[in-house]
Amino acid sequence: MKYPPHPDTVSVEDTSAQRHIELFLFDGVEELDAVGPGEVLAYWPRHHPSDGWSITCLSVGGRDVIGAKGLVLSAHQSLDDAPPLNVLMHPGGHGTRRLLRDLEHLDWIRKQREAVSLMASVCAGSLVYAAAGLLTGRPATTHWASLNRLCEIDPAIKTDVAARFVDDGDLLTSAGVSAGIDMALHLVARSPVSNGPARSAAASSTTRTHRSEMTTESAFGPPHTEWTASGQCARTVSAHQTSPNPGSSA
Repeated sequence: MKYPPHPDTVSVEDTSAQRHIELFLFDGVEELDAVGPGEVLAYWPRHHPSDGWSITCLSVGGRDVIGAKGLVLSAHQSLDDAPPLNVLMHPGGHGTRRLLRDLEHLDWIRKQREAVSLMASVCAGSLVYAAAGLLTGRPATTHWASLNRLCEIDPAIKTDVAARFVDDGDLLTSAGVSAGIDMALHLVARSPVSNGPARSAAASSTTRTHRSEMTTESAFGPPHTEWTASGQCARTVSAHQTSPNPGSSA
């Protein structure tokens, strides 16, 4: 069911915008993987409309989806109704396990790769890109608990076991949950059309986040690497964290 927008809500679906970001929603999406970066990217056109960006959410059939923790999320558009995209962001969540076997979805992802300037993923969203063949020979990352799975899907991926996000030009991949927010800030900061205040604020926030992360990491000791039996795939975990976070989306 679609509800009319609240009168206090400022729409970020600007049909006059020259550049479009689409956030893909699906059943089992990790809510924070979608909502965290989505909030950063929605703030951008609301407060800096002259940059010419818009962000909307899309889903199969344009229907509502149920997130991993039960939150119902609504899409603005279906896959067929979306405008030509400049950025596609694919979040993670346990629903990606199904998408890894969904041949129709993987084919749609490949078609987007042919047309979309920048493909971005949060957390286990990069597993879907890997299954579609987008990450072969490219550097990429994912949630720490899925790093082995990433390179098992495609051993040719240059899996970065330490980065919060990896920028490889037309591909952006991030680790889990909060790292997606860092990546979204980085996306704003690197945009050539981002105005001075928007770019400076995003760059400053990203820098502070990385400095904070480095401080936290050094306080608990450096990460250690665990290798699979094949010796090809690595998983990096902070020394104080030996099991997945209960709220992880891997």
